Amino acid sequence: MIKNLKKNEESDNYDWCFASGKVSVLESYLLNYKQFEEMLSVDTVENLLKYFTNAKLRYSFSSNGSVADIERAIESYCFSKTNEIRAFSPSKIVCDIFLIRYKLQGIKNSLKKKFSGTPDEQTSADIIKNLEIEHSRERVETPSGWPLAMLNGMERVKKTLHKDEEPKNNSRWIIDLIMDNTYLSFLKTISKETSSPYIRHYLEKFIFLEIVGSLLRTLALGKSITPLSNFFFKDLHDINNFPNILNLSINDCKVLLKRELSSETVNTIFPNNNERAISNPNIVMLEKISANYLLSIARPWKRIAFGPERILGYLCGLFTEAYNLKLVISGKINGIDSLLLKDRLRKCYV
Repeated sequence: MIKNLKKNEESDNYDWCFASGKVSVLESYLLNYKQFEEMLSVDTVENLLKYFTNAKLRYSFSSNGSVADIERAIESYCFSKTNEIRAFSPSKIVCDIFLIRYKLQGIKNSLKKKFSGTPDEQTSADIIKNLEIEHSRERVETPSGWPLAMLNGMERVKKTLHKDEEPKNNSRWIIDLIMDNTYLSFLKTISKETSSPYIRHYLEKFIFLEIVGSLLRTLALGKSITPLSNFFFKDLHDINNFPNILNLSINDCKVLLKRELSSETVNTIFPNNNERAISNPNIVMLEKISANYLLSIARPWKRIAFGPERILGYLCGLFTEAYNLKLVISGKINGIDSLLLKDRLRKCYV
C-alpha cells in the first residue's frame, strides 16, 4: 500500500478537483470554536442538538443516551465519514492514517481481553464490524487488508506476552506500547515515502510529540523507563532529537518541547520553575497544546486546491471536532463546570 503512495498523490487533477469539491462541502458542516463556546452555556443535551448542522450527526444522538452511547455515536460517525471520503479520494492512505488508528483501539481491546481479561474500553459496533476480527480468551484473529507493520505488531505482542517474562500487571501497558510503536512506525514509513513536504512535516511533528508525551507520562508517574525502551522506542526515535533517551529527565523533555513550541506555551505545562512543579507536568495541557499545534500545521491546507493535504486537513478537523463534542456533551451530562470544559476545549479547523 505504501509503495503506491506517490502514484496516488499524483493522480489526475480532475480527480482531485472532485475530491476537493466534496471536502469543501464537508468542511461547511464542521463546528467552529465560537459554536463550542456557545454550547458550553447550554443546559441540556437536547438544546445542544441545534448546533449540529449535519443531520446525520444529529440523528445519531438520543437525549436519554449514556455518555458511552454518545461517545460511540460520535466515533461511529467519524469512522463512517472517513470511509466515505476514502471511497472518492485519489489517495487512500491519508484516510488510512485515521482509520487504522481507530481500528488499532479495537485490536488493543482484543489483545487486552486475551491477556488480562478485560478490554480498556468498548469500541463502536460499526468499527468492530469493519475490523473483520473475532476475539476470545484463546485467540485474536488478524484483520484482513492491514499493512505488514501492523500485523507484525500483533505478532510481537503475542510472542512477548506468551513468554511470561513480563509481570501480568504490565501486560496492558506493554500492549499499548507495542501497538503504539507499530502505528507510529507506520506513520514514519509514510512520511519517508510521501511526495508531499507538508504531510511529511506534519507526521514528523506528530511522532515527535507522541514520543515526548510518552516519556513525560512515564517519568511523571515514576515508572521504569525500561518498558519504553524495549517496546516503544524500537526503530522509532531520531537520535538527533533524543540523544541518550534512557537518561532523559522531565526537564530535558521541557527543553525538547521548547524547540518546537514557544516558551510561554511550554510553561503552561510546567507552570512553575521549582523542582516539585517540574516533576509533575500537566499531561492534559500537554495533550491539548500538542493537538492545537498539529492542527495549526494542517489549517493552511484549506487553501491547497489539489492534493492529499486537503483531505488530511479536513480529517484532522473532523477528529478534533469529535474530541470537542465528546468533551462538551459528556461534561454537560456529568455536571462538570463550564470553565473547566472550556480550558480543555481544543481549537477548531474552521
